[in-house]
Amino acid sequence: MKKVVKLLTLGVVLIMGLGIFAGCGGNKYNAVLYDDAGEWIKESFLDENITYQNNDARVPNAKSFIIRNQTEFESIFLEFPHEIDFENEMFLLYVFACELGGRSYKIRKMIVENQNLTIEYKVDSNTIFNWSSAPWLRCFVVRMDKVDILSAEFKRV
Repeated sequence: MKKVVKLLTLGVVLIMGLGIFAGCGGNKYNAVLYDDAGEWIKESFLDENITYQNNDARVPNAKSFIIRNQTEFESIFLEFPHEIDFENEMFLLYVFACELGGRSYKIRKMIVENQNLTIEYKVDSNTIFNWSSAPWLRCFVVRMDKVDILSAEFKRV
């Protein structure tokens, strides 16, 4: 009986360990997504970078920005609720027309290839609602380790 309990305990510990290590590998850039950051962004900046959800090629559905230093940050942001260290970290801003009101998002995967960063994001399954809203301007801010990239692309998966 003691041998069975030991084996079961060892099995549980092994499964827990694998789960912890598997979970740690997904965020190698220490990225944090702030999925409703519009109130931190200057209204004048948002007015200059308006997006629409339509098929008009003259107006983009989304825009992304890489913020690497304090000067760039101050030209875009009104505030940010945490201390910032531009020596070691950078920000990404994604402005897009959103029709899914009341939903939270999370990062699924981040891939850097040829100095291009692709961020795959998805609806947080804990906040799924069965309704949509009229399109509105939504802002994601990603705070992450400094990475040598030339562009950032966001993809909803």
